[in-house]
Amino acid sequence: SKAEAAAAQFGVPNFTSDAMDVITNPDVDAVWICSPSSFHAEQIKACAENGKHVFCEKPLATDLAATVEAINACNDAGV
Repeated sequence: SKAEAAAAQFGVPNFTSDAMDVITNPDVDAVWICSPSSFHAEQIKACAENGKHVFCEKPLATDLAATVEAINACNDAGV
């Protein structure tokens, strides 16, 4: 795969195509979300549930209710 080739080329020990592998990895402290917008809110909430700090490209979500839920999840988790 392209990911495997890039990891080998640049000496990156871990790679994945599954965001949850990153979000649930105990060695990861923060996640930069740059997936399609329709995934942002759920990924932000998953990061919060796993104690990860989050940097997300805009928009945070595709509607106001999901945006508020994502922000509240981060606030509640202290991330």
